[in-house]
Amino acid sequence: GEYEIRVSGAEAQNYVFEYVAGVLTIEDDPSGIDLQRARTADGSTFDLQGRKMKNAETSTSQLPKGVYIRNGKKVVIK
Repeated sequence: GEYEIRVSGAEAQNYVFEYVAGVLTIEDDPSGIDLQRARTADGSTFDLQGRKMKNAETSTSQLPKGVYIRNGKKVVIK
C-alpha cells in the first residue's frame, strides 16, 4: 500500500529545516513465498525461497535438515 509521510517538529541551532511531503510505498517481495501456492492440497513442500521441493511430494523424510512450508505451515526437519 501507499502511506503519506509528514515530518515536523525538528529543531536545532545553525540549521533550517524544510519539510517536503512524501509517500512510502510497500510492495510484496516477489522472491518470497507465495502462501497461496504453498497451501496446496497435494502435500507439496516448499523451501523458504518458495521453490517446490520435488523430492518431497509424498514424504518429508527425503529432505535435508532445514525449515520448509507444507500445506501452508512451517515444517522443521531435524
